[in-house]
Amino acid sequence: MSSSGNEFTSFLNYFYQTYFLPNIGILVTLLIVVWAGFSWSARRRVGGLKRALRFELKLNMEVARSIMEFVDSQKVGDPYVTPIPRFYTSGYDQIRDTGEVNSLKVGARDQVVTIYRAIKRVDEASTRQEELLVGTAATSPLASDLRAQNLQFIRDTISNTILPGLEHATTF
Repeated sequence: MSSSGNEFTSFLNYFYQTYFLPNIGILVTLLIVVWAGFSWSARRRVGGLKRALRFELKLNMEVARSIMEFVDSQKVGDPYVTPIPRFYTSGYDQIRDTGEVNSLKVGARDQVVTIYRAIKRVDEASTRQEELLVGTAATSPLASDLRAQNLQFIRDTISNTILPGLEHATTF
């Protein structure tokens, strides 16, 4: 039994000295190159997601202004049936779905999350507004009051949360 243990030990010693020691530098270099490649790729991907989010925030500033114009025009005269402009959310959705929201600076992260939660509420209210204009709810005697309340909610949310947040969006 001890002779087979010695044979195995001598085999390991031979393998170690013949194959492992001469190639250790190559193995370490390969590991470093692979690690650097993954690290660089991840940083590049996160950087692309952040650039897309910055661009989307700029676009949403224009959308917020156009929604405010739309709301103001709806208060004058009879409401007309046109789609309410919608915010862009794909950049935020991508950064959220990949779990990279935490890669943003803490202040910027909180600000971006607050902005996009408000955007979601405004989009839902816009859908309700369209239902109140053309859906089954339009036949209700309260439809005009509900439309006015809904428009006020959209206006308040954009003017109190979204626009100030977009104007003060910090770098991340």
